[in-house]
Amino acid sequence: MMTISQVKQTAKESLRGNWGIAIGIFVLAWLIQTVASGILSFIPFIGWIALFLLTGPLYVGVSWVYLAISRREQPEVAYMFSGFKEFGRTFLAYLLISIFIFLWSLLLIVPGIIKTYSYSQTFFILRDNPNISALDAITESRHMMNGHKGRLFGLSLTFLLWYLIPIAVGIVGSVIVFGGMASVSYTSDPTELISALAAGATFGGFVLMLVAGLISLGISLYVYPYLITSVAVFYDDLYAQVKGFMWKRLLLWKKKWIHSPKQNKIHLLTTHTQKVLDQKQPKNPKLQKMKMNQNKITAGGLEFLVRFALPIDRLKINELMSNTARWLKDSGSSQWGDILQGFDVHQIEQRIERGEVALFETDEGLLAGAMIIRKTPSEWDSDLWEELASENAYYLHRIMVSREFGGISLSKEMINWSEKLAIHEKIPFVRLDCIKTNDKLNQMYCRYGFQLIDEKNGFNLYQKSFHLSE
Repeated sequence: MMTISQVKQTAKESLRGNWGIAIGIFVLAWLIQTVASGILSFIPFIGWIALFLLTGPLYVGVSWVYLAISRREQPEVAYMFSGFKEFGRTFLAYLLISIFIFLWSLLLIVPGIIKTYSYSQTFFILRDNPNISALDAITESRHMMNGHKGRLFGLSLTFLLWYLIPIAVGIVGSVIVFGGMASVSYTSDPTELISALAAGATFGGFVLMLVAGLISLGISLYVYPYLITSVAVFYDDLYAQVKGFMWKRLLLWKKKWIHSPKQNKIHLLTTHTQKVLDQKQPKNPKLQKMKMNQNKITAGGLEFLVRFALPIDRLKINELMSNTARWLKDSGSSQWGDILQGFDVHQIEQRIERGEVALFETDEGLLAGAMIIRKTPSEWDSDLWEELASENAYYLHRIMVSREFGGISLSKEMINWSEKLAIHEKIPFVRLDCIKTNDKLNQMYCRYGFQLIDEKNGFNLYQKSFHLSE
């Protein structure tokens, strides 16, 4: 699980190059809210309801923008209004959270603050689960935040400290204003000098209060996008951690359900959690067409589930990729050096968005391996394979295995799975490249049945071909 500093660093990296839209979204949302409040607040009851109807979906849409930024999805400004496209769910979620927090706050404020953190992941869950209800999303957020509210409070506290200076300035200004007003009102024999000093002090106090407000606004232009993006990173990291536990509960539930004579009395897993788990799995047509036994592989006596990655998997994939790059470097290989230098020639995050990253996980949801499977050649592939790139083929990249699962030939089974997928999809070739200087990897691909086709730019080009029946 990421530390607070790691969460903030990841958020800052996601915001790099996106500060313009991040600040613009904040300013635009603030202007809309301010203008709407100024107009609608003068219309009793109906105006207040209209303002509430506006605020809910708008706030949800803004949080979705920052979630997209945290995943480096390059959202457009119009995406901040996406909450209105799902008005029923987003408004109901906002309404229920507001009611729940209000009711809990009646118990001496603190319970309301605690519940604010309990419900903090609701809007993100709505975005990742289009079919989940508002109440189920709130419940799911509560479950996710069990044992993690303190960590999120610590994260938010690091941002609240930014406001200590404007708060101090505002307090000083308020004291001066009230002191000046008291001098004018309660001096028994006010002279012109005292009145002038009091008036000057009051004016100066108002100026300080105005300065405090402007400082707060300036700080918010930086802090608010940074804070919400950090909370979005926190959500992805939290989901990656709890998903394995949820999968374990689901498997135990299925096992006991099958063997229990009293099935209707088993309540080990709530209905909404089961639905969330089902919704988290990408409905990739490639996998849907394949037989169920092809959605699993076995290596070293262990069984691994196969699925295509979702944007929410980005953090753990990047972690595995970074660990693999460091392991290659420690092994004396310069391959994957681009990762250690802060960029990725194979753009794995875009491949995640396109459903081209296969994940291999344990029953508990632990990520054991991953790889890119491209049906269309990238610029990298086209440069290496030249005229052969026009042929119909799968291109494998970033084949990576967690060191915890090393030594069980997992990479071999992963590649075998891609070959089965190619045959099923009637793709005649599976191709990959390997840096020429890595003798161990080159020998491994030869053992796996790949043919050395060519060598270019210091890379060996390997191919495995299939005879496809009509």
